[in-house]
Amino acid sequence: MEEEHPSPVVESIYLRTVSLPDIVYQLPLPQVTIDSGVLSSLQLKSIIYACQRHEQKTPDGSRGGYLVGDGTGFGKGRIAAGIIFVNHLHGRKKAVWLSMHRDLQYDAERDLRDVADTQVTIFNLKKLNLLSADENGVAFSTYSTLTEEFHVNNKKSTRLQQLLEWCGPDYDGVIVFDECHHTNLLDLSGTKILFSLLELQTKLPNARIIYMSVTGVSSDLRNMAFMSRLGLWGLGTSFPDFKDFHQTLEKDGLHSREMMAMELKLRGMYLARRMDLKDVKFRMNE
Repeated sequence: MEEEHPSPVVESIYLRTVSLPDIVYQLPLPQVTIDSGVLSSLQLKSIIYACQRHEQKTPDGSRGGYLVGDGTGFGKGRIAAGIIFVNHLHGRKKAVWLSMHRDLQYDAERDLRDVADTQVTIFNLKKLNLLSADENGVAFSTYSTLTEEFHVNNKKSTRLQQLLEWCGPDYDGVIVFDECHHTNLLDLSGTKILFSLLELQTKLPNARIIYMSVTGVSSDLRNMAFMSRLGLWGLGTSFPDFKDFHQTLEKDGLHSREMMAMELKLRGMYLARRMDLKDVKFRMNE
């Protein structure tokens, strides 16, 4: 039996006006995992829609990505762990978890342990050179680590290249972009991190992408510059590139972002829920 979410949850007025598409994906999680309550019904809902979205293609032919826009305290890490576990059960034993700080690896380990018990292991990307190419598990890395250079067999390489080699060109496992609103990808002319994240998605077109951002699509649109798997710009869309997409929506301000969020939810590729602040009391101290 599914466990109710431990806290009251609300959704914005404009998102409540649209419905999610019908669920057709069959979740393969063991009944013992569902009955244990490690995943609430609302978290399971996100896992199902993310996996369902991953069965779809973007207009350019790559695998569709999913955006988790839930607020602080909702348990986005549990959602990511659940998606990784589902794919592990399908035989996709490799996954990638990218986040802002090294300390967040402990949070990822906790969530994976709670959801998947000991069936899924996690290791730091910097230790990948000590492992064989067929080693399974979740490779954890910070965004900045991807751009680091190192020498192996007297040849210079980057952690991004190391990760791509471990995944292989036909990789169809999960890649989690955790806390992606903190990546400071605000320079549209390009940054090393932005190029690394775009290249990772370009080189692995079959990867199952998960974007996790507490601000969803409500903050600066430039934070979405690397979210190419949403299929909102590029080949087969109304916008040739992200720059054109950004300029067009910026003209209409917040209204355009609300409309975009509604469209994303309608397509089954976005959910954004927040903790209910009813009965919460506060006061301003000067």
